[in-house]
Amino acid sequence: MNWRLVQLADFCVLGIAGQGPAAEGAQWVPLLWQEANDRFGEIAGLAYRDERGQLQLWGAMRGEDGSFRPWDTKGQYLAGVHVAPDTEAPAGWSLWHVPGGSYLAAPCTQAAMVTTISEVLHDILPREGLRLRGAIQEQYPQPGAVDIVELYFPVQPV
Repeated sequence: MNWRLVQLADFCVLGIAGQGPAAEGAQWVPLLWQEANDRFGEIAGLAYRDERGQLQLWGAMRGEDGSFRPWDTKGQYLAGVHVAPDTEAPAGWSLWHVPGGSYLAAPCTQAAMVTTISEVLHDILPREGLRLRGAIQEQYPQPGAVDIVELYFPVQPV
């Protein structure tokens, strides 16, 4: 697997939030993306863009209690875009401040997400002397290519 360690500064994501059972994420998370995609025109002027002018899409995750710990039986998800920290969320939108730090970034496809997560958690992290310190975040580096995702695992030394 092609992975790398990166340092991310704290960042903010503005999007459509929801929560539900972790085991049923495949049912409720796509609905958040559908609503966000339908409404991105409302916030397009607030979003950061990369050097190619593309939106920086993020699927942010946190625990049911709102902390950025991994999902347990339930979790929260935010389908959104990277924005400035002083952005005010318009009505119907949520703004999350995602903590920075050391992350293991692993590119994969939607179809390979479960396999990639398992490989990182059970093989790569132990081998590298790292442990997960929070919820995994998703970045979609090619807007329009929803099958391509980069998973960001917040890590720290064991």
